[in-house]
This record gives sequence, structure tokens and C-alpha cells, in this order.
Amino acid sequence: MSNEILAVSFTVIIVVLGSSVLATRLVVSRRNREMLRSRLEELIGSSTESALSEFRISGASERRGSRFEQMPGYANIDKLLKAAGSSYTPSDLLQFSILLLVVPLILALGFDLPVLPCVCVASLLALSPYMILRMQAEKKRSKFQNQLPDAIELMVSILKSGHSVPRSIRSVAEEMPAPCGSEFNEIFNRMSLGQTLPDALSGTVDRYGSFELDMLRRATAIQVEVGGSLSELLEKTNATLRQRIKLKGQVGVLTAQSRLSAWIIGLMPLFVVVGFQLVNPEYMQPLTDTNIGRLLLVAAAFAMVTGIIIMRKLSTIRV
Repeated sequence: MSNEILAVSFTVIIVVLGSSVLATRLVVSRRNREMLRSRLEELIGSSTESALSEFRISGASERRGSRFEQMPGYANIDKLLKAAGSSYTPSDLLQFSILLLVVPLILALGFDLPVLPCVCVASLLALSPYMILRMQAEKKRSKFQNQLPDAIELMVSILKSGHSVPRSIRSVAEEMPAPCGSEFNEIFNRMSLGQTLPDALSGTVDRYGSFELDMLRRATAIQVEVGGSLSELLEKTNATLRQRIKLKGQVGVLTAQSRLSAWIIGLMPLFVVVGFQLVNPEYMQPLTDTNIGRLLLVAAAFAMVTGIIIMRKLSTIRV
């Protein structure tokens, strides 16, 4: 008995020490980046996000992150962090995910818990940061797209009053709320460094993957090549964007019932299993204690996920 208590205590100590060290490294790296960002803002008097993204100035944590740069998917994680507006680096996110994956497994071994449930919990915890970031990025992207027509309309008004293109970009950055205002501030900073308007818009297009902003970039690129009135071109492009956003909203309303049905049908087996487990645990033992039962559970989970994906694809209409 004493040996078991000693093993459990040692496991808990190792987990707590490892978690504390990793959490301290993440906090220190973020504090260093915030300090660097504040100093740069004091020097240049504007947002430094574009400079940080262009020149990769992020202190010691970026040097540590070079160990992870060879991993597959590193660029996608970096793009996801930028789209979500997070100040963490991909190395910080990967270390945090590894911590969430390892800690439940170590606790399972130390406390002699069932391995399969602990593996499932550890996998969900490790994937949870990416799910949260995706929701944040999608929310920010949707808000940016809804603000974009008003920003273009403000640009058209300023251009028609006789001001230059950089001045119209700067006015949008000052008048519009985030995230549109902050993104146009970065576009203005890129133009101040010598980039043309289409090139300055390309960075934001890559970050958000916005079809609407890509239409604006293509329109300005055509205007640079063939000439003409930029205000009239932006006005026509903005009318198209407003109609597209309106159509997307109508499609979302018409397909809401199908998407909700997909989630209800997909999650219903989980609630049924939980209900049986609470009311009569012995009823589920053939599925959890036998090899055939576990195989059936895996097949059911795979079929459930596949069904949710298929139903969401059928109810998703690209505009």
C-alpha cells in the first residue's frame, strides 16, 4: 500500500513540476513579446502587427520555435493563430497541446485508471486549443466580412472628396472598429513601407482567406494596370459584395434547420449512451468489456462522425 501511495505521489509531483515549467515558459515568452510590441509602438507610434508578421520579430520564443518549424502543418498553425488574432506562437501552441495530451496519460498510469477513456480525454484536450482558435478565427473573419462593405463605402466617399488612396485607407483605420480598422491600419503600414495597394491587401487576404477582400484586391490590381477611376470601381465592387453578403445570409437561414438536424442526429447516440450508463450501467457492459463490443463502438463513432460531415456538406451552399 505504501508503495502505491509513493508511486502516485511521485506521479503527481512530476506532472505538477512539468506543467509549472511549461506554463512559466509560455507566460514569460508572451510577456517578452508584449514588451517588444509596446516598445516598437512607442518608437513608430502605430500598430506593430504588420512589422512583427513581416520581419518575424518575436524574441527568444521564436528561436525556440525553430525546432518545430520542420513539423508538418506548422505553417497552417501559424496562419490559424494570425487569423484568430492570438499573440502566441505555433511553438507555444504545440507545447501546450503536448502538455494536455501527456498529463492525463501520466495520471492514468499513476492512478491505475482505464486507458481507453483516458486516451480519448487526452486527445480531446489536445485538440481543444485548435478548435477554440478555429471558432475565434471564424468569428473574426465573419465580423470582418460584415464590416468590409462599410469600409469600402467610406473609402469611396473620401476618394470622391479628392483625397489620396493612402489617406482613404488611413481614414478607414481610424473610423472603423476592430477587426476591420486594425487590418486597414496594417494595410496602411504596408503601403507606407512602399507596397502598392494590391500587394498590401494580399497579406490580409492570406490571413483571413476572404473571398470578398480578394475581389477588392483583384479590382484594385486591374485599376493599377489599365487605369480609370478607382472610386467608381470600388463603388461597383462594393455593390457586388453587399449583394453577396445578403445572399449568404439568406442561404444560412434556409439551411439552418438542416444543419441543426445534423447535430441533433449526430449527438443523440452520445446522450443515449450516457443515459443508459446512469440508469443501468450493466446494460452497456457487453459493449465496453468485450472485444466485439469495443469494435462496434469504434465503428459507430466513425459512422457518426461521417454522417455529421456528410449532412453538413449537403447543407452547405457556397455563394
